[in-house]
Formats: sequence, C-alpha cells, structure tokens
Amino acid sequence: FIEVKAFGEEAQLAASQLTERTKVEIIGHIQSESWTSGKGKNAKKQYRQIVVADYLKVLDGALAPDQDDAPADTEAA
Repeated sequence: FIEVKAFGEEAQLAASQLTERTKVEIIGHIQSESWTSGKGKNAKKQYRQIVVADYLKVLDGALAPDQDDAPADTEAA
C-alpha cells in the first residue's frame, strides 16, 4: 500500500466517497519524508515516500470537482 495525502477538493471527495478497497485513479507527485525515532544511541533515521494527490478520480465514475484540470490522454493513435 502507498500512503496518499490529499488537500482541498480532493480531500473532501476522499472523505465523503472512499471506503476500504475503493478503486481510485490518482495523479500527483512523490514526496519523501524523514524523521528521527528514539533518542541518544538508539536514535534512528526513518524515511518514507508518499504520494501527494493533485487529482483524484473514483473509478466507479465519480470525479473530483475540478475534473477539467485533469491531464489529457496522451495515447498514440
């Protein structure tokens, strides 16, 4: 599983329509996060990558309110 963060209208859509196992299409960017867990000699640097959603589409047909901003298909004919 990949952690996804959403803000604004995408977050509202996710909160109102997504449940466990809901299939979604997400367009966004990868962001790295790091932190230190523990103290002293036990301190250990932790890392993770998340996706920050710029566009979210529920695959059963519902679209985020700003669906006009979605990237156009780039399939070759």
